[in-house]
Amino acid sequence: MSRKSRLDCGLSLNGLQQDSYKQAAQGSLLRRALSGSLTNTPHAPAILITRVPCLQIEEEALQVALESGYRHIDTAALYRNEAAIGGVLGRWLSQGRVAREDLFVTTKLPMIGCRADDVTKFLTSSLKKLQLSYVDLYLVHFPAGLKGKDEDDLRPQGPDGCSVLDRNTDLERLWKAMEEQDREPSIFHFGTRRPT
Repeated sequence: MSRKSRLDCGLSLNGLQQDSYKQAAQGSLLRRALSGSLTNTPHAPAILITRVPCLQIEEEALQVALESGYRHIDTAALYRNEAAIGGVLGRWLSQGRVAREDLFVTTKLPMIGCRADDVTKFLTSSLKKLQLSYVDLYLVHFPAGLKGKDEDDLRPQGPDGCSVLDRNTDLERLWKAMEEQDREPSIFHFGTRRPT
């Protein structure tokens, strides 16, 4: 199957309820999706696992997905699941169960990293958590900067409960920094998730 056709379709576990995640982890929901009974795509070769409420269930769902032939993984620093995904991918790659070139891994720069000087730092952090030397697609999660207290403050809020915007975000410099990363072997493609 060509890389392009692997990108044409995907299964998202994003909107499922907790019980459905358990079914997915046990394989029944995922296998039904693969058989075409949940979608009109009989052999969907991609999986987008995002924001699963339990990392253990996410690891089990990813395991089932990889066993079923899925090869597209979409994640983000904001989802806080890169290390869990990296653990599964690391095992599969080290055991020779999948070749790296057969995977298509997407991750995203968090909004607290929307400064030209932070692109390399957050990409390096994501690569370490994912246990990969490169990602196939690196996106700006949302083209607006936030001011976090530290690198773990991915959704900073002020006393009023509103996001703390970084009004000094320079999107042109940020984009140039993303272009610089595209020249490195750590990413193949880059872009933005939600252009404004």
